[in-house]
Amino acid sequence: MKLYVTLTFSCTSEDLALFVKKVVESGCSIRSINYISSEGNYATYKADLMYTDRKIFKEKILSWVSKETTLIDCSDIMSKGIEGGLLKVSSKIPFDSAGEFEGKILGYIEILKDNLITEESRKLTGMSSNCGMIILTEDSQQIQPREIYHYILIERDSLVLSHCSTLNPQPLLMRYRTKEDILKIVDSVSTNYALMRIAMPDTFQEVSLFHQMDEIQSLVLSREYDEIPLYCLIKIMNILKRHHVSLADSVIGIAGITTSSLRLTRLLYGIGCSKVLGFDTSEVNLYHFEKEKGIATNIDNVFENADVVLFMSDCCTSEDFYKLGKGQIVLINPAIHFDTLVFQERGLKDYELLITENSYLLLPGLAEKMIQGQIHSLNDEQLIAIGKSLYGANLDIDSAENMYSITETIRKVS
Repeated sequence: MKLYVTLTFSCTSEDLALFVKKVVESGCSIRSINYISSEGNYATYKADLMYTDRKIFKEKILSWVSKETTLIDCSDIMSKGIEGGLLKVSSKIPFDSAGEFEGKILGYIEILKDNLITEESRKLTGMSSNCGMIILTEDSQQIQPREIYHYILIERDSLVLSHCSTLNPQPLLMRYRTKEDILKIVDSVSTNYALMRIAMPDTFQEVSLFHQMDEIQSLVLSREYDEIPLYCLIKIMNILKRHHVSLADSVIGIAGITTSSLRLTRLLYGIGCSKVLGFDTSEVNLYHFEKEKGIATNIDNVFENADVVLFMSDCCTSEDFYKLGKGQIVLINPAIHFDTLVFQERGLKDYELLITENSYLLLPGLAEKMIQGQIHSLNDEQLIAIGKSLYGANLDIDSAENMYSITETIRKVS
């Protein structure tokens, strides 16, 4: 992830040299430094920087500039251009005058009227290529900051989908009061879309809910039930390959039973994993985990017997991390607070971030495949086949640079 910022500050020539040194030492890049004006021993400069870690930028660079120079302005280059959102609806048919509008647009509508009686009429509208980017949240009196954040993520996902596919993504936030409402709410808008991609952040949903999605008229893709489990499966396969370890000979442990954990358990057994252990503080979650043939146990047993441990949600204490054993492999959600020094002290074979948010890079390929094959919902065998194909392609599924290659690889899966 690359972020851009412009700093305007006044300092001495000696401080400017220290600023450059500070930026380089922090791993950030200087795109340009421009002289603005001077007064006495002080000169004003405008510096354009690129950085990848917000925490490092704030602690190492912005903090130093604020203390050692006169900071005039800190401007986020990117935020200026995204007011009003990341997406914009525009016409496929350009027109520059009222006359062109009448001839091109109104003429198109007249042609459409003549074709409404045919079965092909749907193909003449956006209903054949629209993708509903649905985000479901529990009902509340007013919009919450977290809902806004998730909506921004859906806009990001929509942007990637529009660039890597022929679909027209349309973000839509929908609220529900009970789990029974979800199917009714989603189905009520389904005729508008060729496919609906559903996201349900921060909620645990029973697998039965996703099985009932077959009742919905349009094709249905789920972030939590399809994309994230597939992402996790590929991450496990890749890290085992790095250490020349067979999945068939490995015991996988899952700390935190989420909706994605349940589907992942099925995928792991489907691809030949010998045993999947799971721990959660919720007895209800563990009950559903056992229904998927997972072995529910305590955290000590997971750490003692698992070759690979996935931390899917924050259900462990800081002391629990000291129970990890030498030679284990850990994949951990970055939202979980952990100390890398503990991992080093415990002698882990390897650890890696499990950035499930990056599963959006799988979205365009999965959506296109479902549209092409008119697949109502992806089954375990289809996800496993896609996972094997991406694993064989040796693609970094966390890198946005690979979004087109990932999409093309999924498209080619038979």
